[in-house]
Amino acid sequence: MRATIVLLLALAAVTSAGAQGFPREVAPGVRVRVAISDTVRQPEGTRQQLLRGTVASVAGDSLRLRLPRTAGVLSLARADVRRLERSLGVSRAESAVRGFFGGAFGAAAFALFLRGTEWALDDRSPGDAALLGAGIGAGVGLVVGAALPSERWRHVRLR
Repeated sequence: MRATIVLLLALAAVTSAGAQGFPREVAPGVRVRVAISDTVRQPEGTRQQLLRGTVASVAGDSLRLRLPRTAGVLSLARADVRRLERSLGVSRAESAVRGFFGGAFGAAAFALFLRGTEWALDDRSPGDAALLGAGIGAGVGLVVGAALPSERWRHVRLR
């Protein structure tokens, strides 16, 4: 009797470990970004391709994607998926905030770099140069971030 129970538990563990499906948050209609294995090194330095599309269906260990501007549906095996992310949408406000801080830090560093070179506009102190650069960069970054918002992604843990 004990051997039968152990055998059934072992069989259940092997079956559940082998059933690598997709999480519930990957449902039809959800926009996803999928990284799949590739045999050739890509320009980014990795051996993977990124696909962006809308989930058409999920069945067991296969994910069917509807890719933009293509006819039909692409079916991917779970074993081929290296990374999966779902879209959180586009946020103009979040892009503007990221642009604000990125522009401020980048332009402040650039202003400090230029200080003391022949391209410097005048002989400002390091603090004044960084503050001026940060102000200009923050303004430009805010406008660019708000004008060109980017899509936000959240990693989906695969089982």
